[in-house]
Amino acid sequence: METPIGTIYSTNITPDKTTGIGDYSFEDFDNAVRKGVAKSGSTLYPAMPYPSFALVKEEDMRAMYAYFMHGVQPVEQANQDSDIPWPLSMRWPLHIWRSMFAPTPADFCGQCQRRSGYRTWPLSGRRVGALWCMPYAA
Repeated sequence: METPIGTIYSTNITPDKTTGIGDYSFEDFDNAVRKGVAKSGSTLYPAMPYPSFALVKEEDMRAMYAYFMHGVQPVEQANQDSDIPWPLSMRWPLHIWRSMFAPTPADFCGQCQRRSGYRTWPLSGRRVGALWCMPYAA
């Protein structure tokens, strides 16, 4: 992903045990997808759309985990480091970014009123902030 400060490269999300997510526990996978926290504990760049997955139900996360671990062929391919220069590559300021710019669950409530696929399912019929997201009648 090209950004004004450099390129962010996707990591290997196949179940390869040396270069991918093959040694991730469910908790590691869940933290990365829903919270934007890598297995190492570092913060993922916002290029990983973790706010969009924050309200996915645990049973759906477990289904995604099972799919990635058993339904995807492992590919041994080393990850490429992003070419964002120091000091912009430091990850600790991402905590500040999150507090200032990351969407809150209430920001996503409008999604449940549109037909936009899987993103709407975890919100349907759930309380988000002071509002209820109602199921969309298909």
